[in-house]
Amino acid sequence: MFPLVACYLRSSRGPDAFCQEHDITRSQLMYWRRKYAASSDEVVGDTFVKVSSPVRRDGGALMELQFPGGACLRVFSAVPPAFLSALINGEGGRSC
Repeated sequence: MFPLVACYLRSSRGPDAFCQEHDITRSQLMYWRRKYAASSDEVVGDTFVKVSSPVRRDGGALMELQFPGGACLRVFSAVPPAFLSALINGEGGRSC
C-alpha cells in the first residue's frame, strides 16, 4: 500500500481519478495516507530506524547513499522512511 500512496503523492491526479485508475476506493486511499504519514515517525521493517538529521541551509544534501555499481541517492529534505524504503527496494522507480 505504501508504494501506491507514494505514487499518488508524486502524481498530479486528484484522488478520485487516481482511485478509479488503481481500482481502490477514496476511503482506502485516505486511510492508507494516514498510515503512511504515521510511518514517518516509526521504524520501517527491521532495517530502518528514526534518526535525527541536520538541517542544511545551504541547499546541500542532508543524506547521500552510495550503492554498489555507482548509483547514488541524495536526499535534500526529510522524507518518510516508508518512501525511502520503497526507493531503495526499487519500488519507487516503477511507473504508476
